[in-house]
Amino acid sequence: MEALQRWFNPLSLVDPVKSFATPRHVADDLLREASREAGIVFDRSRLVLTAEDQDVLDDEMATAMERLTKMVCEG
Repeated sequence: MEALQRWFNPLSLVDPVKSFATPRHVADDLLREASREAGIVFDRSRLVLTAEDQDVLDDEMATAMERLTKMVCEG
């Protein structure tokens, strides 16, 4: 963070939060360990589920994403 201060002033108004994004699904039993190591974990299936909950997908895309989410979650 200190190294970035010379380029951005102010760098941020809030303290940064460690996060990790992956195109793979992180299994529920590994999520706690992954979160401890990487911070907030954004995996593909959870991002899709969140988008569905927020009603940002049209019906056609929602149907396709539901099919893909099931495929990822079920293997």
